[in-house]
Amino acid sequence: IMENYYGKKAKIKPLPLQKGDVIKTQGSSKKLKTKMNIHPGINFEPANPYLAKGLRRTGVFTRSDGPPTPLPGASDHWEYELGPFEGIELKYVIAQGRPIVFRWSATGPLDYDMHAHPFEGGTDLTESYSIERADRLGGRYVAPFTGIHGWYWQNRSADRVKLTLDASGDIQGSKLFPTGGGEIDRSLTPKPGRGSN
Repeated sequence: IMENYYGKKAKIKPLPLQKGDVIKTQGSSKKLKTKMNIHPGINFEPANPYLAKGLRRTGVFTRSDGPPTPLPGASDHWEYELGPFEGIELKYVIAQGRPIVFRWSATGPLDYDMHAHPFEGGTDLTESYSIERADRLGGRYVAPFTGIHGWYWQNRSADRVKLTLDASGDIQGSKLFPTGGGEIDRSLTPKPGRGSN
């Protein structure tokens, strides 16, 4: 049992790990290389089943520190101000195998869950690819299935936080899911000075 970043106890499940395996710790840019043989079956898997499922995939999410080079296709620029303890979810409609690049930043740290689920099978098939507290995230994402793909952000502070997202690629549509419930279709909005390709 380990403490997660909320200070809550979390159970970890064993997975195979051998000498020389590379471990990327969640929320860190550092990679750790095992220096010794570890008992077979010992590794750390997130207690969150959606994150555990998503992290088993390869080539879905590649994190990038700098702003991404825009991809051909649609582009979207979105800004939103989160009030204290408010949350918002934005998802893009993306077909299986199609890439997007994105970068979001906020004026203060936000708890976020980058996740997706297919149209067929619904939310029971949700997969998460990153769950952290941060003030920015960017990279390349390749949809592992046709469905809705995006982020849930929550402001866990007493201050207002402005969130800005830029994305481009094979985006077919966008939806907002406000904290109060419901689903809102939204039009993609190209960043000022950059239209859709």
